[in-house]
Amino acid sequence: MLVICCTPLHTLIARAMLDARGTRDFRLIYYTCVDNAKQRRYYDRLAQRAVAAAYVVVDSRFPTNFARFRHALRAVRAEAEHEIGLASIDNFYSQYTIKKHGFGSIVTYDDGTSNVDRGSAYFRAARRSPLHAVLIRYLRGEVDLHWIRARSQAHYTLYPEFDNIVHNALLQPVLLRTDRPAVSSLARHPGERRIFLGQPLTDPGMVGIADIYADVVASLQIDEYLPHPREGRPSGAFELVDTPLIAEEYLLGQLDLYESVTVFTVRSAALMNIDHPRLRKVVLTHPDGNPATDALYEKFATRGCELLSAPGVIGLGLLAGGAA
Repeated sequence: MLVICCTPLHTLIARAMLDARGTRDFRLIYYTCVDNAKQRRYYDRLAQRAVAAAYVVVDSRFPTNFARFRHALRAVRAEAEHEIGLASIDNFYSQYTIKKHGFGSIVTYDDGTSNVDRGSAYFRAARRSPLHAVLIRYLRGEVDLHWIRARSQAHYTLYPEFDNIVHNALLQPVLLRTDRPAVSSLARHPGERRIFLGQPLTDPGMVGIADIYADVVASLQIDEYLPHPREGRPSGAFELVDTPLIAEEYLLGQLDLYESVTVFTVRSAALMNIDHPRLRKVVLTHPDGNPATDALYEKFATRGCELLSAPGVIGLGLLAGGAA
């Protein structure tokens, strides 16, 4: 099998897929537009299990990218008869790889919550200029999101209870896999650790809360703020977390250090991906009249998250115990 990943989270879900299938002989191509230590860390961890692997940094220079694609396919010794497994079914680089090499058998796995969130790009028509659309069509041929979805023979998902962009009859449930070592409960600090998962205020779903965001965060009296990779560095009466781990693994690691952990967020999908008896997950809501937003809140609730009104927490101080 040739596995294509484009994000650190992809590598964790791909690992769960490979374990569920009992696949030991696989090749890996990791496409990324952002080259940093976190991307390479997660690539390296999965690459250690692969027969062959290639890390490909892509940019806006098409000729350079194509040379890198060809080199990657040669490096992993991919063959047309190999099965291919991928998450980003709308990703041009993945589509081009399929078209270029003619893989006949396809399996898919979740691209995070994009597969189940009706507000994600998967459920919206792509916006391209006519010239760009013609160029993309020429390069990838008929291999697009719908082509891949129609040919997927199985889809591995973290969210089997939700309708998926891939046909529901194909869903195979998996659990997120991490590499955390076991830690004795005697090593844990007593009490609660309060963490806020940030989001870029420029994201469409954050528009309605941008003006009160700082007041909301201050009212929660958090211990740590874990910023989103595309977010700036906020300031406040909290510790700003700098970690090589993605949010899911970082939060699970905090459970090894503290008796209980409460995590607040406005829209971070990381809270849908993890669960633990000592983990309290709180989503701060700000309805915007969009049915997709309401549906997303329902999904958060289904995955064990408490829903609190974002404006309602301002000035309340420390929120203790269960939901307010």
